[in-house]
Amino acid sequence: MVFITKMYKVLILLVSCIFVFGACESNSIDEDAYEASYEPNTESSYTITYGGTTYENVKVVFDEHGNFASFSGSFGEIYNSKLASNSSFSVYVNSARELSFYDNLDENLKDNELTVIPSSLYHQTRVSTRSSSVNNIPGYNYNSVLELYDDRNFKDRHYSFSLNDSIIEVENSDLKKSPYKFNDKCSSLRIANNLPTKEGYFLKLGAYSYETKDIVAVFIGFDDKNFSDRTIVCSTGAGTFKEYRSLPGFNDKLSSFKFLYAQKGQYTDHF
Repeated sequence: MVFITKMYKVLILLVSCIFVFGACESNSIDEDAYEASYEPNTESSYTITYGGTTYENVKVVFDEHGNFASFSGSFGEIYNSKLASNSSFSVYVNSARELSFYDNLDENLKDNELTVIPSSLYHQTRVSTRSSSVNNIPGYNYNSVLELYDDRNFKDRHYSFSLNDSIIEVENSDLKKSPYKFNDKCSSLRIANNLPTKEGYFLKLGAYSYETKDIVAVFIGFDDKNFSDRTIVCSTGAGTFKEYRSLPGFNDKLSSFKFLYAQKGQYTDHF
């Protein structure tokens, strides 16, 4: 009888674990790949896309400051001739081993179909259905959350920033002077986009309302203060969660950032 009781408890525990993990759709970046990545002065392999061409098995070395030190093969030659001296180049993190490089942030957003609308164009912003606000639904008190961590793999100090039906953009132009004293500190981050994926829910961005299922939570990190210099972009769609255990080429480099909602789809040049 004791044996049966113990087996019953184990069965209940297993069912509970399956339920918890199955209830949350996650796009967490592969943990094993991150553990081996971004160590200073070590070599790692990536798939890199630039200018419409994809380069496989590119060997990447990072220096002790977290910068890109070198790239192998054809992309290495392109990087040295076109990107190394370009203080405006932008990186989109597709996955732990896949990066897309662009000459500037606008090209990055356009290629990834992210339409960002400046806060100056926001009008009476709120999430709504025909009869109720998303905030009336349990679990949507904060629609999206960004967590910035001091160290790789979500360690050391961290700060959280939330978007909801009244705050659809958070930005900090100088992390050194901010209360966080977080300049050149961020090395990993998490983004949860809790907007509903069901039909019939809308979020107003600028003068137009868009279905929440088509809205992406976007992090844009800038190498320098006042939203300048190189950028790194991470994003996640409605109802999904992503983890970035490290920020390739930007570890301990960010001095300003924006966290905001963008429309996913046909790009319009608003940024």
